[in-house]
This record gives sequence, structure tokens and C-alpha cells, in this order.
Amino acid sequence: MVFMKTKLFLALVLALSALLPAVQAAPVAAPVAAPDFSLPKWESNTPVKLADFSGKIVVLDFFAYWCGPCRLASKDIEPNIQQYYTAKKGNAAGVPVQVVAVNIESDNPGLTADFIKEVGAGFVVNDLNAALLNKLAGEGTPLIVIIDGTHATPGHPDFRIVYQRAGYAGAAALREIIDQIKPAPAK
Repeated sequence: MVFMKTKLFLALVLALSALLPAVQAAPVAAPVAAPDFSLPKWESNTPVKLADFSGKIVVLDFFAYWCGPCRLASKDIEPNIQQYYTAKKGNAAGVPVQVVAVNIESDNPGLTADFIKEVGAGFVVNDLNAALLNKLAGEGTPLIVIIDGTHATPGHPDFRIVYQRAGYAGAAALREIIDQIKPAPAK
């Protein structure tokens, strides 16, 4: 019964969202420095640092298992961003893209595990005290952040936020921003 109510609710949300005007995703006015982070990987607790993504584009997808819009966003992001760019071997300029799903919920790890399995999230970290979410001044979930790591090297962490938005504008809008990122000029 609860599953049917949840399914009905999600169908209603989808139907209502179709009535709303299309939301255009826009990059941040000027790229800003991304806050450094080290977060434990889901289940293994292996530390994942921003520096691990030097030379890549990182798409942070903040979620909580109880967030209906997060479920819709994550289900779309995994196949239409992560798998899409993996198959293409990077964005339009050949820059590798990595989606990092960021769990902000510490309660009910079983429900979080169900969410991760359902949406097909492949790379998940925990931000259980919302430290990174707060550093980004996240206004809610889903929060999608695109970080340009093409200027970063292992000894020079230069990561730039090029897009940040609470809510989900869709894969096509994110791809437009991702495909504009070019590799840093060779020195």
C-alpha cells in the first residue's frame, strides 16, 4: 500500500512538473573556487578527496533517500550523465566526467541502500553531517554542482564551481554546461 502511494505521489509530481515552464540551467556568473573536501565512500569508508578528481569534471548530486525530487534527478543523472560520458570517453573536448552521488542522510542506512540501488548510483560518498552541503550554502536537495577540475593538478588544487542549483534542470541542460568545459591549456 505504501509503495502504491509513493508511486502515485511520484506520478503526480511528474505530471505537475510537466505543467510548469521549462527551467533553464545556467552556469554560475563567474566560476568560484570549490571548497576542498574529504568524504567517506559509501559502505567502504575509504576517503574520497576533491584532489582525486584532478583533470576531470565532477558532478555532485546531493540526495537523501526520502527526497522524491532527488530520486527523479538521480535516476536521470546516472544514465544520462555518468553512463553517457563514460561511453563517449569524456565531454565534447574529451575531458573525463565523474558523477559523485552525495548522501546527506545518516538515519535508515537500509533505505539509503535501497535508494542507491534503485537509482543505479555508481559512485557514492557520505556527507552525513552536511559539512560539504553547508560549505556550498546548499538550499535544499537535490543540489547539483558541476566542478571544473581541468586546471587542477595533484600539487595544485584549482577546482572551480561552474554550476550550482537546488533542483534539477534535466540532463540536457547539464550536458550543455559540461560540454563547454575545455581542458586547461598546456604549460
